Amino acid sequence: HLQGPHERQQQGFQKDCHIVLPTLDDLHLAIFEAFDRTQDAYYAVYFPNPAFTGKDPRINAREFLSPRVIEDTVDMGQPRVNAHDTRLISLGLSKGQEFHYLFDFDTEYWHTLEVEDTLGTPDKGKYPRIIQRRGDSPPHHPAFKDEEY
Repeated sequence: HLQGPHERQQQGFQKDCHIVLPTLDDLHLAIFEAFDRTQDAYYAVYFPNPAFTGKDPRINAREFLSPRVIEDTVDMGQPRVNAHDTRLISLGLSKGQEFHYLFDFDTEYWHTLEVEDTLGTPDKGKYPRIIQRRGDSPPHHPAFKDEEY
């Protein structure tokens, strides 16, 4: 089980969650709920190569894709790992490690997650558990500046 990564979104929205989940797909569902999402979209989780210092976390990263991406896209010969089948415990996460979650390949909501702890037994209660909200959740498809509703 993974316990307690902070989720920080680059656009200035933040949700702090305690997460005790078995798979990366469960992590996706927890973030989806924490950000009040109602419309599902493609997602991916990236574990960057520590030696890479570029701006795009996808370069030289281990990539885990949503089941829908794997079902709906053509295999181009690259390794494609299903997030639904990837157990968090198998990733060897360590305290302080950061990784990235991309929700919606069109809008590109990037989230940086930091592992706070991987030890200990979770207390009794419902998980995932949102422990603090800062700001409103962003809209799924933000309006453009000159767009009127």
